[in-house]
Amino acid sequence: MDSKLSHDPIPHGNLGVNFISLGQYDKSLAESEESQRLGPNNFISYLNLGLAYLALNRPDHAKATFEQALARKLDGGGLRLSLYCLGFLQGDSTQMEQQLAWGSGKPGVEDLLLSAQSENAAVREVEFGNVAAAKQGLASALALAPGRDVKVLAALAAARIGDTARAKTMVEQLEKSHPSNTVLKLYWLPTLKAAIELNVGNSSQALVSLEAAAPYELGEQLGTLFPAYLRGQAYLLAHNGTAAAGEFQKLVNHRGIVLNFRSVHSPISASLAPTPWSATRTKQRRRIRIS
Repeated sequence: MDSKLSHDPIPHGNLGVNFISLGQYDKSLAESEESQRLGPNNFISYLNLGLAYLALNRPDHAKATFEQALARKLDGGGLRLSLYCLGFLQGDSTQMEQQLAWGSGKPGVEDLLLSAQSENAAVREVEFGNVAAAKQGLASALALAPGRDVKVLAALAAARIGDTARAKTMVEQLEKSHPSNTVLKLYWLPTLKAAIELNVGNSSQALVSLEAAAPYELGEQLGTLFPAYLRGQAYLLAHNGTAAAGEFQKLVNHRGIVLNFRSVHSPISASLAPTPWSATRTKQRRRIRIS
C-alpha cells in the first residue's frame, strides 16, 4: 500500500469490507483494526470490525466494539441491525427489542430492522414445517419492505413450501430486474434454483446449481450459508448421509455468519451437537445484505 494511503483509515476499511465479502475474516479483522486505529471516529471502522468478530465467533468482542461506537456517538441503522443480530445470537430478546424501538419511526431504518425480524420468519417457519405461518410471514415481509432482499427470501420461502410456480416467477423477475448484480447472479439465483429443483426431487440438478455459489457462501455480506444447507438436503435426498453431515457441520461451525438464519439448522444441530454460546438461554439469531 502507498505510504500516504497507509495512514488513511479509508483504504484499510475498504479492504476490510472486501475481505469480509470473500469470507477472509482474519484479514478483514486486521485491516478493520488498523482502520479503527487510524480513524477512531470513523463509524464504518467499528461496524466492519464488529462484523469480523461476529463472523469469527467472537460475540463478546463484537459487542464491545459496537458499544465503543455508541460511546463515541457513532450510530446508525447498520450498527443497530448488527446489535439486533448479536442479541439473536446470544438469546438476548431485550437487546433485540431495544434496537427495534430505536428504529421505530426512522425512515429506512425501521424497515431494515422490521424486515430483519419478519423476512426470515417465513423461511424459518418453512424449515419447521409450519406452512401456514410461512405464508403469513412471507406476506408480511413483502408488505413491510418489498425490496430486492426481501423478494429473494420470499422466493426462497415459496420454493421451500412447494409453491414452485410462484418461486420460478419471482426468480425470473429478479433476473430481469437486476441483470448486473454479481452477488445475486453468483449466489442467490443458483440457491433459489437449487431450492426449486429440490422441491421436485431433483437432487443432482440442485447440486449442479449450487456449484456456482460454493466459492462465495462464507462471505459475510451473503450471510446465510443457505447454499450449504440446501446442499446437505440434496445429499440426503441422494442418500449420501456423510456428505450431508459435512454440509450441515458448516452451519454449526459458522454461527456468526449464519446469523438469524440459525433457525434453519436448528432441526439438524442437535444431532451434530454444537457448542452453544449461551447454554442458559434460548438460541435465537440477521445480517443479510444481498449486495
